[in-house]
Amino acid sequence: MHTLKEIAVDRRGKLAGLFAHHKRMRIMIEAVLEGQFGTALADAEDEPRLAQLSIKGIFHMFGGDPQHPLAHEMLRNLPLSFVLLDSDAWRKLLFQIYGERVQKQARTALSSAELDSDRLHSFVQRVSADFQVQRINVDIARRIASDLETKVVLHLFRSEEDLVERGVGFAALSGQRVVCVATSAVI
Repeated sequence: MHTLKEIAVDRRGKLAGLFAHHKRMRIMIEAVLEGQFGTALADAEDEPRLAQLSIKGIFHMFGGDPQHPLAHEMLRNLPLSFVLLDSDAWRKLLFQIYGERVQKQARTALSSAELDSDRLHSFVQRVSADFQVQRINVDIARRIASDLETKVVLHLFRSEEDLVERGVGFAALSGQRVVCVATSAVI
């Protein structure tokens, strides 16, 4: 009988080949494989053929053989979340299971190597007087979940303090209310 096993951090390197074809979200895949955060499940520790990397139950990435007997079960048991697939075979299986319930979301790749700090500063200067842009501190980080009614912004960090210590982010405030944020995902 096939079952999925949680893969310990020191053994996750064996899963890397299953995600070699993923061109997007490399930083998240690498962070889970390195053990910075997230969980890894696979059909076997030593010679895995199928794996799932998850980040706080929100993001799920699949690698390996979508024809494996556990592939269908893995996708069928997903909670409502973001599923990141980089192969037509995995996408076909996802649509086979969920049909029209699948909603595609366009994602844009961003590289800090392409950022122009003068241009970013000009954006901040053009913000309406009704708003202010501030670097996220612990106080603002604590208000994000309640003001925006979401926990997705902090999902990659252990706590609000962890975001401030290891990450970077900026928030748009209307008075004291957080109305928009942009944060790093992985450090």
